Amino acid sequence: MPVSKSDQNAPKRILLIRPSALGDVCRSVPVLVSLKRAYPQAKIDWLVNDSFVDAISAHPDLHAVVPFPRRRFARWWRSPVVAGELIRYFSALRAERYDLVLDCQGLGRSGLLAWMTRASRRIGDRHAREGGWLGTNHRIDTSMHPHDVDRMLALLEACDVPVVKDMQLHVPESDRA
Repeated sequence: MPVSKSDQNAPKRILLIRPSALGDVCRSVPVLVSLKRAYPQAKIDWLVNDSFVDAISAHPDLHAVVPFPRRRFARWWRSPVVAGELIRYFSALRAERYDLVLDCQGLGRSGLLAWMTRASRRIGDRHAREGGWLGTNHRIDTSMHPHDVDRMLALLEACDVPVVKDMQLHVPESDRA
């Protein structure tokens, strides 16, 4: 059932999951912009690989960046310290109490991250690879879209959110000088 933008139950906390690769992260900006136009009162966070934080952190529609330390967590099973950090990371995601999560990556790792939020609505691609679809509870068939950007934007249909084709990146004021 689509989320109604006029509904008092419109999402207040949204998480966009698109951690990598850098080009795909940048091409995900229309998802952020579309969500913000549809839900102007919502706080929208973006989970992204820690090495790509600077590419999106200055976007005015973004509430916060959730850095994912992929390299640090890559071999979590080899270190009890890193395993503990990963567990705390998952707990912190859950503590944010997101209403809506969009898994725009469509892989096992991003599906796991979506699932760990325990959000009531977790939207993703029905054909997500590596079992990524298991982390979502609203699965959208994006197979008719040949391009990754179109598949990501198709996820917005589950929210009844019109697509805003704005791919503008923003530079932090400190970097403009």
